[in-house]
Amino acid sequence: MVVTKAVSPAAGSPMNPPENRPAKSALYALLVLVAFGALRAAPERAIVWHDEVFTQVFASGRSGDDWLPLFDGVVRPIRALQHARTFDRTQGVAETAAGLARDEPQHPPLYYAAARAWTSLNPTTFANLDGGLYWLRWLSVLSSLLALLGVAWLGRELAPSRALRRVLPLLFAVSPVFVLFSLEAREYALWVAAFAASSAALLRARRTRRRMHYALYAFLMATCFYVSLSSLSIALAHTLYVVWNAARSRSRAGLVAFALCGAGALPLFAPWAHLLVQNWDALAASTAWMATIEIPRAELLGTFGLNLGRTFFDNGADALGQWGGLIIVLTLVPPLAWLTRALRKGEDAARFALCLFAGPVLLLLMPDLLAGGIRSVSTRYLLPSLLALLVMAAFAIARRPKAAAALLVLMAGSSIFITQARAPWTKGLSTELPAIAAEINAHAEPLIVVDHERHHPGNMLALCGLLAPDAFVQLLPTVEDYALPPHPGPVFLFSPNPRFVDELAAQRGRPPELLVEHLHASLWRVR
Repeated sequence: MVVTKAVSPAAGSPMNPPENRPAKSALYALLVLVAFGALRAAPERAIVWHDEVFTQVFASGRSGDDWLPLFDGVVRPIRALQHARTFDRTQGVAETAAGLARDEPQHPPLYYAAARAWTSLNPTTFANLDGGLYWLRWLSVLSSLLALLGVAWLGRELAPSRALRRVLPLLFAVSPVFVLFSLEAREYALWVAAFAASSAALLRARRTRRRMHYALYAFLMATCFYVSLSSLSIALAHTLYVVWNAARSRSRAGLVAFALCGAGALPLFAPWAHLLVQNWDALAASTAWMATIEIPRAELLGTFGLNLGRTFFDNGADALGQWGGLIIVLTLVPPLAWLTRALRKGEDAARFALCLFAGPVLLLLMPDLLAGGIRSVSTRYLLPSLLALLVMAAFAIARRPKAAAALLVLMAGSSIFITQARAPWTKGLSTELPAIAAEINAHAEPLIVVDHERHHPGNMLALCGLLAPDAFVQLLPTVEDYALPPHPGPVFLFSPNPRFVDELAAQRGRPPELLVEHLHASLWRVR
């Protein structure tokens, strides 16, 4: 008699599916959402700053026509300047797009059209200027939720590993830099959603080779460009990836399909491209600072390293410091080590992650190093590279629970710390505005004199939301032959041109008193 031994089906096989897998997946999804929401639950905590104010101006149906004519030297109540941030019910999305094309063509209209529609849902909040801007920040939180879905899709396309598909969205949910940009009333959270989804769509199209998936990719790439012109770095990254794979496989099929996608996306973006050409002078003037300002190469590389490290660790400092630098180096070692190993093995995910990382580096950092400029200093333009770092980190720790737990605790702790700050580093131009407002509001009927030569105009628009209603403002077209007007209250100079300060000192026989000093915003009092 032959005795056979019964063999139980393997756990997870079709004969014995694990009953707890759906429960674990639901629990994991709940964990990601709780972490995501907890770190983004208070968008009103940080100060309103320079760039965000322009979002509010255009979303409210206003433009430069509402505040630039005020630079005529007339003394006015502060509400005249505050008017540029109030909601205009007579304007619509078309006027918002037209104002952008004329004043800020480097910002395509998709996010601002959405912001205009979002403000229309709750226009009463704009009676309180900063309250209206906090409402706009909730749009970015929702955009970041879309980005979370896009990142989850990207993880699914990059690898079949369930561990990686779980780790990558969780890393994104608690990453300090992505948390901060999800709390900004700017287009960058929506941009992350767009380029994460377009990257996933490219991988899906290459895997399935279906026309509808290539068409989806073309549409999402056009969407990227309608959110941010920085999507040029995404197009470069995707091109590098496709060409690299074509060279390895010696097949032109994928390359031809990719080229056809580009040809299909171009007509979709053509209307805004036409407006860019029409308003080229405004575009050049708005972006000239990136190429004209120069800093030492060592400082440039240090800032680049700091920006990379903010993906995982952020103590709010503008410089690495000894311990901060050490922590950043330690957090960057595992993802870069995985990348090196995976490239040697010829893994497709490693090629994609490297190309996504390289896109902004080639377009921003390399020109800065070779020709000068500060294109790569702005963290927001490096977000594709920072997402690539998250992908590398997810692969490096996906099957190492202890390493994953340690990294997640470090990232979540950094995010909790940085979101408690009243003026985090993302508000760099405007960090001193609360102190300036406090100095001015301590006096009755103050007059704030602003020249049109040196200050950042968004700072004045942000400051006006912090000032008491009895304040007055005098916006000067020029400081030539200026004479102080008769005014009953104290007179302050907001971020004046140094020549203006010297001329007033010579005219009055004593220099104005410096009350608040900062690189981007200062306050002087004329005694």
